[in-house]
Amino acid sequence: MLIKERKKMMKENKKKEKNKKEKKKRRRRRRRKRKKKKKKKKKKKKKKKKKNKKRRRTRTRRRTRKKKQEEEKKKEKEDKTTHNTTVAAVIGSARQPSDKLILNELKFIKRSSEASLEVSRAFTIEELDSAIMALPSGKAAGMDGIFPEFLKYTGPKVRKWLCSFFNEILASGELPALFRKSKIIAVLKPGKDPKSVKSYRPIALLSVCYKLLERLLYNRLCPILNAGIPIEQAGFRPGRNCCDQVLALTAYIENGFQKTRKTSAAFIDLSSAYDTVWRKGLLIKLYRLVPCKSMLRLVNAMLSNRQIKVFMDKKESSFRTLRDGLPQAQYWLLSFSMFTLLICQQQSPEDSYMRMTLPWPHSMRI
Repeated sequence: MLIKERKKMMKENKKKEKNKKEKKKRRRRRRRKRKKKKKKKKKKKKKKKKKNKKRRRTRTRRRTRKKKQEEEKKKEKEDKTTHNTTVAAVIGSARQPSDKLILNELKFIKRSSEASLEVSRAFTIEELDSAIMALPSGKAAGMDGIFPEFLKYTGPKVRKWLCSFFNEILASGELPALFRKSKIIAVLKPGKDPKSVKSYRPIALLSVCYKLLERLLYNRLCPILNAGIPIEQAGFRPGRNCCDQVLALTAYIENGFQKTRKTSAAFIDLSSAYDTVWRKGLLIKLYRLVPCKSMLRLVNAMLSNRQIKVFMDKKESSFRTLRDGLPQAQYWLLSFSMFTLLICQQQSPEDSYMRMTLPWPHSMRI
């Protein structure tokens, strides 16, 4: 009996141990499942967080992009407005007026203008001699094939004929057809692509007699044009150079340092400035300064109906008329002075801050 009881006890103990082991295994499995579930949940949460972060980043990026685009648009609008205001300040009007108003004003100025004796008087031989001596030698000929040296070595009879010829042009206000034609030679810039049009520099060759007439007109109009240009402008003016502007700028900066003020400078580069000059506005400014019919009729004839022919690699194009702009030959002085007149506004001494604070360079010369 005892042996049987012991065997039963042993079996029961074994069952209990098995049950305990199974319970432990079940607990471990449950723990593992719980841990796996927790890990999965954590992974899901992390993924969600990452997705949310990505979404937030994309949203913030989109918002920043939109803000940047809006800011860029605002800046472009502001730049356009500032550009328009600067152009308005330089030229004198924000928008180009209609042609009817300009033509009416031109007609009124032409009617009210009178023939001034100082400007419209006949050219003298002394003026012609000084203009011929001022012609630069060693320059190429224009469409007429005449070189400047030919006019320099002419005698008194030829110069008398030239003087009477130019006086007839001044009285009538009409130019010969050859004077309005010019050669354009395309020269390749160093280190540029020969296939692109922008890599060529056009050089205009005008008639030498036309240059001589232009020199005579320039000698007449130069003092009047300089009187209409403010002191601050030093470009293409006799007795002025870049050193004046550098001296004025450095003096202005030093004055700002002394008074603890911020100094600012605006450098403007006008692309194709001479080619896009508004002729009617320029003529109005000229008529206001020089109320002389004969002189201004001649200047208008010199600016209008100009023709060019391009020469390149032993080939030439047909003649084409230019509607806008000023001639940019190597020796066309009136275009430079007219352009400075167009971009400048006459200022009173009270309007210019630089005149109030500093003496201008031409008065500081030793």
